[in-house]
Amino acid sequence: MNDECNRLKEDCSKDLSIIKSTISDNPFSSNNRFLIDFMIIRACSTIEKIFKLIIYNYLADSVKPETERFLSKRIIESSCNPSAGIMENILADIDSIKKEQFCVWLRENNRRNIKGDLNSLVTLRNNLAHCNENTSGTSINIVERYFSSGIEILDFLDDILSEGA
Repeated sequence: MNDECNRLKEDCSKDLSIIKSTISDNPFSSNNRFLIDFMIIRACSTIEKIFKLIIYNYLADSVKPETERFLSKRIIESSCNPSAGIMENILADIDSIKKEQFCVWLRENNRRNIKGDLNSLVTLRNNLAHCNENTSGTSINIVERYFSSGIEILDFLDDILSEGA
């Protein structure tokens, strides 16, 4: 991952650590629910931003300025839930071989449920954003696991897009 992606990942990890510590220090605080909800949104939006940057950086390498602006508007400035399925669809539009590598890797790592974790984080975020469901059953440890799984998926995505680049 490039420096910007790594910075985003580290910033979110620091926030997660601070919030986890705050909750641990006062486990019965009425504010914990809001801290967890914030971290759901923070973790998911960080994964979304990194995902879009990985795709953008792959596609925008050595293109005309006009193409770079177009890609920025269509990728970076767009809204896109970072679910595994959407990642697969975008990869299919870019390179079917890389999409297949990605899908095989997800299947091989299914025993750890990283794909399900990422999709669960996106669902939690959407439920919060659209007032569809209460997230009171979600702990900060669950959010941390979902975020780690999402980052692992992004690391692999970045690796396969970097091959032969």
